[in-house]
Amino acid sequence: MAEALKSILRAKGDFVKTRIDSGQVPTPAQLAAFLSALVTELGPCIPHCPAEAVRLLKRGFAYVGWDVRTNRGVCKTPPTAEKVHEFLTKAVSKIEDFEAKIAQTVQPTPEELEDLSMACTKLWSLDYARLA
Repeated sequence: MAEALKSILRAKGDFVKTRIDSGQVPTPAQLAAFLSALVTELGPCIPHCPAEAVRLLKRGFAYVGWDVRTNRGVCKTPPTAEKVHEFLTKAVSKIEDFEAKIAQTVQPTPEELEDLSMACTKLWSLDYARLA
């Protein structure tokens, strides 16, 4: 569903964690450039992701003080590297939780397998929930 998105977020999270652990904490300018590049890199993935995953991602960027529409910080200084790492880690986790929730509701019931109309209604509701 959102494998490319999760892959990018994991890789960026690992990169930030490695920098923190090695004592090479990014400067505010480096963090701002990192977040700007991340928004740009995620851009092509967004149209292929469920609306809920996009909402979670936007909320995470807002948490670290980054406006994805303007691709700029909303605060005078960018967040700490630790806060960016926390955002990236939580974003992957929340997207995976969302995917697990969706996967549970996708299993057809015996009635849906027997009745085409009922199956179509279920598919319609799943698709509508994905877009809402």
